Amino acid sequence: MKSIKLRSIRIPNQWLIVLSAIVLAMVALFVWKVWPASDRQMLQSTAIVECQSWYEVQTDGMVKMCFSDVGPDSVLHHPSLKWDSSKQTTFTTGVWLNRHSWIPSCKGRLVTTGISNKMMDKMNGKLLMMHENDLNQRRVNQITSQLKELDYYLHVHQVQDEGYNKVADYTVKQRQKLAYCQSLGEVLDNICQAKDIRIVHRSTYVAHVRYNKNNTVQIACRVINTRDVVESGKDKLLILLQVHDKKTPKDVSPQSMMPWSSAKKGDALAVGYGGLGVVEFASPSATPSILPVKLQNSMHSLPPVLGSDGTPIYSQRGRFIGITLGSEVVSRTILGDLFKIDDKE
Repeated sequence: MKSIKLRSIRIPNQWLIVLSAIVLAMVALFVWKVWPASDRQMLQSTAIVECQSWYEVQTDGMVKMCFSDVGPDSVLHHPSLKWDSSKQTTFTTGVWLNRHSWIPSCKGRLVTTGISNKMMDKMNGKLLMMHENDLNQRRVNQITSQLKELDYYLHVHQVQDEGYNKVADYTVKQRQKLAYCQSLGEVLDNICQAKDIRIVHRSTYVAHVRYNKNNTVQIACRVINTRDVVESGKDKLLILLQVHDKKTPKDVSPQSMMPWSSAKKGDALAVGYGGLGVVEFASPSATPSILPVKLQNSMHSLPPVLGSDGTPIYSQRGRFIGITLGSEVVSRTILGDLFKIDDKE
């Protein structure tokens, strides 16, 4: 039997150097991704997200009127013939996130929260418009009756009488209000006679990125994906946004969503914007701060006055856990589902 000779394979030194460099780069990247975020990086992972939203009422493909929201009694809030008179402005916190766990892949993406429009989808547009038309006619009748009394007062009193000028100014405002309600009534009459009535929700998003105390940049964003969630019996949204040029703003620190489960109880940290969670105090000029919180069964202890929905939660060592939504914490694994879409990079 012939013996088989094995030949040793010599790998050129330059290939060994290249392979070693690749291995070291992969190890360095792994360490960089799992390394806890510093205080500065936690603060730079957030932005204030400003949302302007409204509803359009369309017939025959044309926008006839707008409103901001619907009350529980089916009353339209801020009905108007122009969208900018009906827009509703809200503020939430957004967190910059990488799409993939192991490589830098943010490309201007951030996750925030919002209010779901599922309730509006269940409403009958025609009945809603007929109800609003009846209410508007009552307003017209009420203002007309009031103007008769105001006109009588102005007729029997003189300019020199005390309070005359105030009554006269108020009368002018009521006449303007009457004219507006009458114009709105004509539009509502036409809408109610239409066969096809569509109610369409519109929204715009702007990220306020704070570089320092005197330098805040506003960046327009588009919606990439949404997910309906229920929090304390209320329909809400998780929203994935992306800046239009798909470029991550400078000096922000996107966080990575590690595939393993995150902590659900114990001490943690939150990056909250003071006052942003309270409508009366919310402002795009709010500043972020790192606050201690406690977690218990995916619930958090952060009060709304110290942080809005969308506030990122970190472990005490600086690892990203998830974001707040009401009194709950949405884990990073759930947030990762927002990225599972066929969106061109």
